[in-house]
Amino acid sequence: MKKTKTANKLLCCIACAIILTSTTATAKINGIYMGTDINGVNILTDKLTPLSTYKFPLLISIDGTKPMQITAKDLDKMNISIRTLTGYSSIENADIIEENGLCYVKIDTDCANFINEKPVKLRINLKTKDENITVNPYTKVGYNSIEDNKINFLNNGEAIAVDSKSPIFRKSQLDRISEINNNENIIFTGENWTYENNIMGINSVNLYSTNEKIEKIVKEYPDAELEFLSFPAESKFDSKGKLTVNLDENKISFDDNSYVYRYIYDNLYPLKFEYNPELKQVSFNSDTLSTYVFSNKKLN
Repeated sequence: MKKTKTANKLLCCIACAIILTSTTATAKINGIYMGTDINGVNILTDKLTPLSTYKFPLLISIDGTKPMQITAKDLDKMNISIRTLTGYSSIENADIIEENGLCYVKIDTDCANFINEKPVKLRINLKTKDENITVNPYTKVGYNSIEDNKINFLNNGEAIAVDSKSPIFRKSQLDRISEINNNENIIFTGENWTYENNIMGINSVNLYSTNEKIEKIVKEYPDAELEFLSFPAESKFDSKGKLTVNLDENKISFDDNSYVYRYIYDNLYPLKFEYNPELKQVSFNSDTLSTYVFSNKKLN
């Protein structure tokens, strides 16, 4: 995550977005501010990473004083709420929390199944006996693209590693990769998978993947040994490529009589596959990187 470089960025001033309505002639509260989180992320200037949790200190300035973090005791005299106005698909949860007697804005970002970053607009409302203050901070959520220098130094035929923090490949980058490989098939490699296909002329793709369990399936088939591989973005290619998955023998007893399914729209669709028992690898062809379930038993 991006670190801030100057002391001025320690406070994310959102006074510029403030809407102030006061029942008194002079407002005692000058502004509400969000500090950087423990990793130095500034909600206004930095992009939030999907599937991450952030805790931004919530600060307040009274009568022109230096902004101070709101405490649990302060909440006895005020009511603070937060909600997401736009960008719902990017934010799993946004809440005001107390931790060790201090007040924070806690944001949990959701999985990003898109290519371009998504804008998010929040609304924080603070009410006291005499004042009603609303601030509307803007931020954005999304993954980064692979760095160009990782592409420029590729050799013909060399596999391309997919970083979960920057799993986006822009069209211009894919065109460059295809050119380096003389428009032949290329191989992407993830943590426990490889995918070989021709990428000539295709648009940008998001190759983020996860092995997170699908609880609905786990609960429905408690006697089955299961493994999962999901590509939330469902990136599609112009032709069928070969997806090879390395299975964990400590999690699943897989063999030629086992099963591979594509899971989509809450349905399981069986797939034809090849299995290499020496390498513990399952291979099958697909033009779309989707969600897959590997099972030692048939799933109805």
